[in-house]
Amino acid sequence: MEKLDGQVMAHIPSTAERQLKGLARIKGVKASEYVRDLIIDHLDEELRQFQLRQEVFGGEELDQKG
Repeated sequence: MEKLDGQVMAHIPSTAERQLKGLARIKGVKASEYVRDLIIDHLDEELRQFQLRQEVFGGEELDQKG
């Protein structure tokens, strides 16, 4: 596992905080771990989508008109 040496802080509404902590509790993890997993999953999906787009569009020049 990659070293966890980066940090991001964010302010969220109190309602979202309660919901996030509740969901983390249901999963049996701390809120920070829950958020970290959400972020990593999202980044993994973005990378997957990027790679798929690369397959479609690649480095080739495409005719903008079709």
